[in-house]
Amino acid sequence: VVVLLAVCAYFAFDNRLSVTKYTVSSDKIPISFDGYNIVQLTDLHCARFGENQQELTEQIAALSPDLIVFTGDMIDQYLLDFDPIEELCSALSEKYRVLAIWGNHEKALSYSDFEKMKKLYRQYNIEILCVDTAYIERGESSIAISGADDPACWNDDAVDFVNENGIGVSPAEGLYSILLYHRANIFPALTDLGFDLILAGHMHGGQI
Repeated sequence: VVVLLAVCAYFAFDNRLSVTKYTVSSDKIPISFDGYNIVQLTDLHCARFGENQQELTEQIAALSPDLIVFTGDMIDQYLLDFDPIEELCSALSEKYRVLAIWGNHEKALSYSDFEKMKKLYRQYNIEILCVDTAYIERGESSIAISGADDPACWNDDAVDFVNENGIGVSPAEGLYSILLYHRANIFPALTDLGFDLILAGHMHGGQI
């Protein structure tokens, strides 16, 4: 049984859309989820793709997602332009279920700007998974998607921080469990937590 995953990522200093497709197979994925399609968007940093995000939303529609996930840094703490992400949320919320976590840029916002970001997501029914788990149902079967908060430290100390403090969520017992976590470079601290799949961003170009 497979889950299809498409990642739309904005890479630093390269304002072009890039779509990478993965097929994830596991005996733990219920048969009713065969072909289930998740689109991940990450690290947009206030980028706009066409008027009212039309280029991006058309690309997403072409991928026929069953679910969309945001894995952080959709805003940029230095640019503070909320219009691109609001345009995106407005367009997506009409058609799709969207789950989101925070990245380091959201967590670095001032109190008032962070509240503005949370209010924006709630206005458009974007579900914030801040140390929380959502259950996705198809037929009589479910998979679990958990979201963890961005750690309260910078890169050099982040792995130690997570090793010492955990991430506040655990895989759902008996279910195929996905973790949304912003920083891919903390993967060494996440590998033994028991999640079947981790969707992350942060690295602006990826790594092996």
